Amino acid sequence: MVTIAQQSKIEQLDTFVIESIRDVCATMLNWAPETGPRTPDATPHPFELKEVNGCIGFGGSMTGSIFFSCSEKLTMDMAHAILGHEYPPGARELSDVVGELTNMLAGGCKSRLCDHDCPVVMSIPNVIRGKLIKAASKDVKFMLQHEFLLPIVGESFKVITLGKFE
Repeated sequence: MVTIAQQSKIEQLDTFVIESIRDVCATMLNWAPETGPRTPDATPHPFELKEVNGCIGFGGSMTGSIFFSCSEKLTMDMAHAILGHEYPPGARELSDVVGELTNMLAGGCKSRLCDHDCPVVMSIPNVIRGKLIKAASKDVKFMLQHEFLLPIVGESFKVITLGKFE
């Protein structure tokens, strides 16, 4: 059961995710994402990932994970925005781009959590590639899912955050 204090922390974390995405997209891509629908997921459940996914774990006052999930096409668009169009990026560069964007997203959330008396540490990013990926997590109390729209490239990506607070 989620307490009122925990609900407030979840709402704060939700705001931190949105702020961090905006910061990362503006800094790294010079893109302005539109916040699409948030899936109100009071109870964590299995979820689908897109083709290219970054994942980082958190430990401390909050334990959980954050996923940055996008299509192969968006990964290519992001790589071109960051690396330029001179050379076509290979699989390694595409994974590096997703890993770094995930790291910056999680780092923004970590910094904001720590600034609000919720000290956490984070893992290094992992990149998961595939099709029709379904994921689930045990021992989590909340799940937040956001769709972010990128009109500049006609694509969207998802950010899924799951975890529990002490």
